[in-house]
Amino acid sequence: MSDSIQIHNLNNFPDSVPSLAQWHQQEWRGVGRVVPVTRRIQRLRSHLHDNSLPNTWIAIDGGTLVGSVSLVDYVFQEAQDTSAWLANLFVIPQYRHRGLGRRLLQFAQDQANHSDLRRLFLFTPNRRYFYQQQGWYFSHQARVQGDWVDVMVKQLNPDDGVQCQSRICPHLPSPPPLSPPSQVHTR
Repeated sequence: MSDSIQIHNLNNFPDSVPSLAQWHQQEWRGVGRVVPVTRRIQRLRSHLHDNSLPNTWIAIDGGTLVGSVSLVDYVFQEAQDTSAWLANLFVIPQYRHRGLGRRLLQFAQDQANHSDLRRLFLFTPNRRYFYQQQGWYFSHQARVQGDWVDVMVKQLNPDDGVQCQSRICPHLPSPPPLSPPSQVHTR
């Protein structure tokens, strides 16, 4: 991976939002219902600030946008609970298999730690093994907008007293149930 790749808050590069939204649209077009690109742009624009969630960071190599990762809050009406979720981990094809995805993932986890978040969740239709290699644990399968996905969890503070010995962690609290399609905000 090139040492010239830097990670920045999307807030500093708002002109990148349309390209990023188009990439996300292409990458996740087969997961759940199709979200119009204009809606993805609107969601990403809500990430244009420095500190609170939702927030997105982008990887830039010599002025070229090459990847992204987001942290988002989901509020589930059934549980009246808010959970922090990792979303939008994306690397353009020509930069894949060079460690940039791991670097973006670690960056987002570090940001979550600095925000005093205790755990993160994510869902993935087909990358469970990648996340398990990065220390995430399979929680359960669920439907998101009609498609089955793996829900993963990452305990950010190992001193919380919950440790998992395998890649399946049954004694971590499950995330709130995934919301109806109209309430799942990003992917």
